[in-house]
Amino acid sequence: MKNSKQTNKKKLLDALVNNRGLVHPSCREAGLSYNTYYNYYRNDPDFKKIVDEINNINLDFVESKLYEKIEEGNERLIVFYLQYKGRKRGYTQSNNTLNIEGDGKIKIQFGGDFNIDDPTDDNNPNEGEDNKDLLLD
Repeated sequence: MKNSKQTNKKKLLDALVNNRGLVHPSCREAGLSYNTYYNYYRNDPDFKKIVDEINNINLDFVESKLYEKIEEGNERLIVFYLQYKGRKRGYTQSNNTLNIEGDGKIKIQFGGDFNIDDPTDDNNPNEGEDNKDLLLD
């Protein structure tokens, strides 16, 4: 019985690698149930560690693709990256709207506080003004 469990775990881990960590298709490929996968994940620290490593490798792969697109100048992904990785530098998501126009211009509509460079700046001249539009070339 123990040998069969080890074989099933190996089948699942191989399938997870083949399916970039996606559980449902991996279970289907391995011929095992979703419940079996989660039972192994919750109760076997070695299995969990390997699954987590597979997921980290896949995340690294996706991040590398994100960086490639940023290097190509993809404005949407640049903004996405700054919203999530640039928070400490004042890039935050709020009730502001960002549109990237077909002509390559970026239109930002501000509602509420205007915080781009320094979110702690008390002397911001635009603070509190509603619905300002800014068009960047």
